[in-house]
Amino acid sequence: MKTQVLAGSHQGIYVIRLSGDVRVPEAMALERFAKPIFADAGFQGLLIDATLAESLDSTTLGVLARCTLEVQRLCGVSATLICPNQGLRRLLLNMGFDEVFELIDEASHLDVPVQPIPAGMASDEREACMSVLAAHRVLMELNASNEAAFKDLVAALAAEVNDVA
Repeated sequence: MKTQVLAGSHQGIYVIRLSGDVRVPEAMALERFAKPIFADAGFQGLLIDATLAESLDSTTLGVLARCTLEVQRLCGVSATLICPNQGLRRLLLNMGFDEVFELIDEASHLDVPVQPIPAGMASDEREACMSVLAAHRVLMELNASNEAAFKDLVAALAAEVNDVA
């Protein structure tokens, strides 16, 4: 299955579809896409469709968590995450996503036209490190298990960001 991130909107609801093995390049594209949608005066909510996702790396998970926290701040509700894949759903539950997302197995009606968001890397190493670091800090804040799992990685990334500066 082709790895890609697709996005579209309908009446202020933004839809992001993830497919394949979604990793750092796609997470960074998602992050770039998300910034302006949260500034949209007509923004009403966010639906993330992971029906075709085979796997999501921790950076992607952190970007998704940051997105739903922004939706909560702006709209007072959580983003919805569709995830029928039981293995991936177990990962999401272990990461505490049930606390910040509305997790559902399937959408009853999902017919929003979407377009690919081109994946891409950061303009430089420092930007990439900063993005990965920010994503993992968000994951650490979700629960104690995540904090323990990512503490050493976050410390190493923070040191690397300082070295690159």
